[in-house]
Amino acid sequence: MEEAITKTVKHAIMTALSSLTPTSDGTVIKDVVGSGEDAFDKYPIIRVLPNGITRDIDSTERHYKYTMNYVISIYLELGNDVTLPDEEVIDTLLELQDKVYKELDEGAWLPDVGTGNLDIVENTSPSIIDTTNSKTGVAVYCDIEYGVTLTKPI
Repeated sequence: MEEAITKTVKHAIMTALSSLTPTSDGTVIKDVVGSGEDAFDKYPIIRVLPNGITRDIDSTERHYKYTMNYVISIYLELGNDVTLPDEEVIDTLLELQDKVYKELDEGAWLPDVGTGNLDIVENTSPSIIDTTNSKTGVAVYCDIEYGVTLTKPI
């Protein structure tokens, strides 16, 4: 596999998502991060983390196929006196989720990796919406699983 390709793809995803347009209610992503932290200083925020890699070898076609999986989490802060998101917050989160999918599915963000081809992978895992503690109360988040494959000759 190309050296540091998982890291290269992670940073390409982060760059692509840092330019999302505001939602219909004016919500703008404040930052896109790649760390394991889940209590942030500013919201809304997107976090991109690697979530495993698999390797297949096709000896008939004579190529390797590496699938790199990522979890893309979108966080909206609810504050310290709210424990459950209302419909408006959920709608904003869903609109941000749609913007993430649109940018990654339709945008020209895949990096050039030299020998081999990168492609997005069909996702069969549903996104998950839940709440978590934030530095000032509670945040609602949506986790999206997203995969990218690298196919290269043996």
